Amino acid sequence: MFFDFSLRSSLLLIFFFHGAVMSVLLIAQSRDSIHRASRWLGAFIAVCCLYISPWMFGFAGWYTRDFYADILFYLPLQHLFLLGPLLWFYTQSLFQPQFRLTRQLALHLVPAGLYILYIAVGGVADLFLEEPQFYADGRDKDYKLWYQVTGLLHMVGYLVLCIRTYQAAQRKLDAEVSFADALRLRWVNRYLWIFAIMQSLRLIFLLVFPVWSQFGNQGWYHIVFSLLFYYISLQGFGHSQRNHPLPVPESIPPPDPTPPKEEKKDSAARNLQPEWKSSLQEKLERDKLYEDPQLTLAMLAQSVGLSIHQVSATINQSFGINFNDWVNGYRVEAVKDAIRRGQHQQFTLLSIALEKGFNSKSTFNRVFKKHTGLTPAQFVSQQGSKSEEMSPKS
Repeated sequence: MFFDFSLRSSLLLIFFFHGAVMSVLLIAQSRDSIHRASRWLGAFIAVCCLYISPWMFGFAGWYTRDFYADILFYLPLQHLFLLGPLLWFYTQSLFQPQFRLTRQLALHLVPAGLYILYIAVGGVADLFLEEPQFYADGRDKDYKLWYQVTGLLHMVGYLVLCIRTYQAAQRKLDAEVSFADALRLRWVNRYLWIFAIMQSLRLIFLLVFPVWSQFGNQGWYHIVFSLLFYYISLQGFGHSQRNHPLPVPESIPPPDPTPPKEEKKDSAARNLQPEWKSSLQEKLERDKLYEDPQLTLAMLAQSVGLSIHQVSATINQSFGINFNDWVNGYRVEAVKDAIRRGQHQQFTLLSIALEKGFNSKSTFNRVFKKHTGLTPAQFVSQQGSKSEEMSPKS
């Protein structure tokens, strides 16, 4: 097979090959029930490999040879209407272990299917005509301006959907578990930023080079794009190896402007009883439930004999914060009290934090500074200064 190994074609070939391998690994990994989300990331990486392939083959000289050029012209390789939905499905499946492609969700793939049908019908029609009509202009349909622009807008729309799904997941974690800070899902935040950078670069190059099928500087865009999607594939595979489905009470649904439980929440908020607040405070202070790093809203509700909606509404309205911040407030105060009593001179700050319900050093540092405006070390130093000021002078 003809292939001219230039600098750009070789670089793109490396990314294409490694991306294809990572795609296969991710999809194979998804056979395990705890890694089902990987199938969507694997499909996303596969489409990214196809996305760079015309440029890889173009820099390798395929467009200069009729047989190879016909392959590139008649095969749709840049599936712009697939990238967004696949990443959105991946984002949802991270939060919903039982995520499945339903008929309703399959409608999101219709634009991609229609584009493939459009290319297929035009290509078959040209086979039966003496002179090609569909490709009469000799231009690859993947690089038509209308397709590139609508494809960009389509991906931006799904980026917004991914962000909304991520934010809905974080709100649910904050409302229902006391260890939400340990589940900040930095991986999700990271790949969404990378996908946003991809779209920003596409917009810049689209404005600078409206004739998208021209070679030249745009080749460097595809190399940068390759670096970004390859990074996502490596990090995504590593993330799936290190992490299991989120330990939340219920799977997190996609964002919905009218959640089905809204009426129950409103009813609980309207019927708040004054004793609920004191009951919750007493339970946490007397039994020190905050010392359980896996404490959830459901566990607290069961311990006081209330529904989760009643407990959630009481915390939100009485204290003006969510469940996660409320419990962490008790943990921070417990750590501060231990420091004031000098326990940090016998034990490490981390051991004190773990005893008070925090589950990691990074979470402890982040939450402590959020609640006090100081790092733990700064608070210790501040307490030391106060002790010196209060001690009698000789």
